[in-house]
Amino acid sequence: MVKLLKPSFKEGFIFLNTSMKKIFLLLSTLLIVACDHKSYKVPTPSMAGTLNVGDNILVKDSKDFSRNQIVIFNREIENGKSTPYVKRLIGMPGDSLEIIDGEVAINDTLLEFPEKYHTSYILIAKMVLPKRFFEKEKITDFYEISRQTSIATYIVHIAPSQAENLRKNPSIISVKPEIFPKGKTDSMIFPQSSLFDWSADNFGKLWIPKKGSVIKINEYNLALYGKIILKNEDNPDAFIEKNKLYINRKEKVNYIFKHDYFFVMGDSRHNSEDSRYLGLIADTDMTGYVVEEFLPE
Repeated sequence: MVKLLKPSFKEGFIFLNTSMKKIFLLLSTLLIVACDHKSYKVPTPSMAGTLNVGDNILVKDSKDFSRNQIVIFNREIENGKSTPYVKRLIGMPGDSLEIIDGEVAINDTLLEFPEKYHTSYILIAKMVLPKRFFEKEKITDFYEISRQTSIATYIVHIAPSQAENLRKNPSIISVKPEIFPKGKTDSMIFPQSSLFDWSADNFGKLWIPKKGSVIKINEYNLALYGKIILKNEDNPDAFIEKNKLYINRKEKVNYIFKHDYFFVMGDSRHNSEDSRYLGLIADTDMTGYVVEEFLPE
């Protein structure tokens, strides 16, 4: 006969003590998460493929960032109000950044594209494509740009893998990336100056300021960095006049940066209001980064 052993009071106490420790550890972890994490809802399709509109994300409050993290920063919109933006961190303080035909180079080294990035393609079809065609191909962001007798042309925002599948479709003539060339001034593109002919796909080179670094004050550098010197550098008495910088009513020949700056981009490269349009992001506006785990809808 097998004799069942009853747990002693001591064994029961040890079991209870161990369980209480686990519960205490769990509660402590949740408290820590609650204190230095916040949840956000993704507001726009600028990170489509990686994060979609309506996704809930958990963000760690931090000022310590690394390249390729998905970050949150605040941007002033109007009347002193600000709104959080969700983008990927591409350029770090001290980096030299250039975009060449849609590919990003940091310090003359090309970066890999984000795993699930989207961009726009010019799709030419043998016929007008019905809505159900795009639904079947899981394409939600598209519009028609021209139509001839038997040919229709569309702009579609999709992943490269989707573009490859479309090329195999007998109804499709071609699917080519849409590239915005350099060569003319675009009032929407940073730094919104006639001195630069940059585009969203051919941009820079742009040096990203690092705290303690020095620049010469001239027309070119004031076009690039004048706004952040006036707005983000804690210089309440600074102003620019005739391509000269004055602080405390004294002209500055050189300027030493007081803050670090960052360059951000959306993973949906042609559907994102990011540093190509907004300019550089100050360390004081960066609030945190997205952790690996996403909260359910």
